[in-house]
Amino acid sequence: MNDGMERVMSERYTPEMHIPETDPLDAIPFVPDAQMLLMIAEGFTKEVQPEPPPPVAPPPLSVEALRMAAALGDTEAMMQLGVITGRAGDRPGAVAWYRRAADVGNGEGLFCVGRAYLLSEGGYAKDVQAAMAWYKRSGDAGHAEGYWGVGEIYDHGRLGKCDADAALPWYTRAADAGDVKSMREVGDYWLRKARKAPDSATREAARVQALQWLARAALHDDRRALNTLVDAYEDEEDNTLVEQDLAVAIRLRQRLFALGAGWENLANLAVFYEQGYGCHANEAIAALLYVHVLEEMEKDESEDFSLDDPALLPLRERTCFEAHREELCTLMGRGEDDPFNFLLRGVARLSADHAIARDYMETRFFVPPRARA
Repeated sequence: MNDGMERVMSERYTPEMHIPETDPLDAIPFVPDAQMLLMIAEGFTKEVQPEPPPPVAPPPLSVEALRMAAALGDTEAMMQLGVITGRAGDRPGAVAWYRRAADVGNGEGLFCVGRAYLLSEGGYAKDVQAAMAWYKRSGDAGHAEGYWGVGEIYDHGRLGKCDADAALPWYTRAADAGDVKSMREVGDYWLRKARKAPDSATREAARVQALQWLARAALHDDRRALNTLVDAYEDEEDNTLVEQDLAVAIRLRQRLFALGAGWENLANLAVFYEQGYGCHANEAIAALLYVHVLEEMEKDESEDFSLDDPALLPLRERTCFEAHREELCTLMGRGEDDPFNFLLRGVARLSADHAIARDYMETRFFVPPRARA
């Protein structure tokens, strides 16, 4: 692309174009206590279900049918054959199918060929310029990730120098076309600009852009965007993006919980419910979450942690882990008219262990947010 076109694209996306008229996170509601308890119990129930059987490989007839469809020009069949061939360990064969789809205008196929050039896959020699050209064609064909690919090349210095400013218009085009990770990239770009802004007007324009784009990514359940926004709404001192608002923060943490975020989010959410940050304090929910945190930490291979830790001896002696969890799962699975009564009865027993779990978590891993004065 020539310099004039780059300049036109850069000028097209100015901060004034995306000023939100309302809170962009209004669409993420607060989850009521009863629903949170049900979500926690359902999470426990899922853990004790048998593992689903591994997916069955497509029978030869399915592959043959795809080949027949591909021979008639069906590009989706070509792409599926590429996936099947790649899973079988034949990368050159997979890329050959992607190339066939690309040659008749399939946007995803164009993107896959660009990636083959970028990563030197499937017999293609590494050629970043060629990758960029294929990515642009992919975006022009309606595959938004193609524009993201061009932005990623600039952003990560694959041409020799990292250039976030050159990446921005491409990320923005991809984001406008619905690519969620590009929405987050645009939001992160403007947040960096806001932090480095030389004056208040520039900072405010960049801040508005950052919040709008990060919120759009969050509304599409992008976890990194949700985490960035959580940190911003919890932080009392850094108001670059937003003022501290724990009522918004807990809504975002609840959403992360629903998406299966890790034990760090569970630990923070437990403290929110214990202390009443942004919600009414609920020790029953906090107790369940604390116990769940400890179980999730034991599964985390990156953490040097075990439920055999001597510091947890009081918890183990009270047998609040497997016995109570299984009882909760059993009670919730009976289909009673009012399952919350049964759930809360089990939670009451867990609450006896709540203080120990809380002290253990806060001492080793977590500093709770300070409420606004």
